[in-house]
Amino acid sequence: MFLESYGERFELQRTLEKRSLEHTLEKFGSSADADTLSNMMFEHWIKPPIFEESKAFFETSPLPVYIVSNIDTSDILKAIEYLGLKPSGVFTSEDARSYKPRCELFELALKGTGLNPDEVIHIGDSVSSDIKGAAAVNIRALWLNRFGKEVPNGIDSISMLTEAFDRLKDSTF
Repeated sequence: MFLESYGERFELQRTLEKRSLEHTLEKFGSSADADTLSNMMFEHWIKPPIFEESKAFFETSPLPVYIVSNIDTSDILKAIEYLGLKPSGVFTSEDARSYKPRCELFELALKGTGLNPDEVIHIGDSVSSDIKGAAAVNIRALWLNRFGKEVPNGIDSISMLTEAFDRLKDSTF
């Protein structure tokens, strides 16, 4: 659903989530209330848990850290405030009117930071959205593979954000 949501046809993540949930509930004949369940999801989006090392990553990174997210702008800004993070900037699908893995969000972030693809490393937890999307615009990427899934060939992975610091020191990355 989100892959077709771009440009003039762009819809917010909240809208897409609720429509998808309504479809799923109908398909399985569930009597659950889509509004109630969606509101629970939205609360999670604005008050998410965080891995402690993620906070350390933001606090100790020697380089600027930007957030590039498919979550709606107001939701990600609320989550950032809730978690006390201080990124150098935030770029969302809502800003780009397009979702990762499409190129528009990555291109918007490059333009907004004034950086070239070879000056950026994108770290993300989705191979399909983050890693392949970044690769499509020639940005190096690290897959944040927290749960030890099998790493596909040709993909660089880390299990914690702070491991990225060591990878940056590695001249082969």
